[in-house]
Amino acid sequence: MSSLTSPCLDVDETTPAVVEWEHDGATHCFSKPDPKIDSIMLRIHLSGLCATVELRFPMNLKGVEGISPVAISIDPSSITSFDFAFASTASEAVQEKFKCPVACLKFQTNKNIRLFVPTAAKEPLAPSRTQSGKVLDVLRMLSAATSFGIYVDATKFSKAELQSISDAAKQTRLAPFHNQYPPANIEAKVVDLSPQDDAPPAYDETGSPPPAPPINERKRRRISSPDEARDELAQIWAELKARSEKDRLVQQELSTLRQENRSLKTDFDQLRQQVTTFRKDFSSLQRDVEQLQCQDKHSADLLESYDTRLVELREDLEDLDAKVDSIQEHRDENGVAQSFLDRVRSDVKQTILNIHPDVAYSARPKSCQHPPIACVALAEEEFVDNTSVTAVVPMSTMMASSSPSMVPPPTAKPLGAMAWLDFAEWIYATLL
Repeated sequence: MSSLTSPCLDVDETTPAVVEWEHDGATHCFSKPDPKIDSIMLRIHLSGLCATVELRFPMNLKGVEGISPVAISIDPSSITSFDFAFASTASEAVQEKFKCPVACLKFQTNKNIRLFVPTAAKEPLAPSRTQSGKVLDVLRMLSAATSFGIYVDATKFSKAELQSISDAAKQTRLAPFHNQYPPANIEAKVVDLSPQDDAPPAYDETGSPPPAPPINERKRRRISSPDEARDELAQIWAELKARSEKDRLVQQELSTLRQENRSLKTDFDQLRQQVTTFRKDFSSLQRDVEQLQCQDKHSADLLESYDTRLVELREDLEDLDAKVDSIQEHRDENGVAQSFLDRVRSDVKQTILNIHPDVAYSARPKSCQHPPIACVALAEEEFVDNTSVTAVVPMSTMMASSSPSMVPPPTAKPLGAMAWLDFAEWIYATLL
């Protein structure tokens, strides 16, 4: 075992605590002083071989204004055994006080505990509040106990410190400080709370006092005459009437609010239907937009194909323009075509005359109004249904035209090569 021969061990810690003890074969646990929001405080002061161990219980005593710091002091030299244990589970009162792991400090003494109270406290001690009476009952039981346990936060004391205190207590080497009094109670006195046979019952054992009469918040003045009584009665009736009118107004407002609530519900239902309709319309519009997008794409493709065709046509026109330019550049400048045309004309005339002398008459168009003289219908322009004749020449003139020196009459217009060829084909078809 270690000993406290070294003066380096110095502990001075004050921490909330929960007290547990045995009384009449039952285990008691106390954690709520007066006021309940405060805590029972354990102080352990150790310096060398001198020690102080005390428990402070806030409470209200008659004769003392405010909260009285009542304390019980444990004489270090009376401690015969000091054990400790770190517990993960504890009673409900301990768990309610501490939300963390706790350490249980178990004391055994050979002397009764001393109680220190303020010097202004009246004796015998009398609590001024019900909860203070419960605290006083606890102090009375603890003063007669020689074995009790104190639960504290497990992080407040190290295992080495507690083991040193335990070793020193077993060797009865701890001693109190000189003239030991609770530091917070300089003006204090020691009170003996040993249980007496004629002591009053504990507060827990007594019944609750009878209920107090109801307190009238409004104090009436004393009525001294009948007139004052009538005035008082009239005032009461006026108050009742005003309250009744107020209730009526409240009911009227409540009815109005209910009607508004129903109207709001109707409007809400209508809005819900409108939202449903809007959603349907929106879906339909979405489909229409998709169709228009498809049509727009198709139109774009069609326009693109038109553009391609226009480009091709433009290229074809350019080719045709080039061919026309080429033809114009290489046109007959020496009169070869005109000579060929004159030769064809002469050959056709001669051939017709050689085949039948009256061909001009038989080949005369139906629409011709000239007298039945020998004539030849010569197409000056393109035939219309192979019957159009734009010029009439007498046979004598046509016969004389075989002469190279023949000049066409002024009324006759020169024919193109294609007109002569068409006319020749028409003559052959007529003769056959």
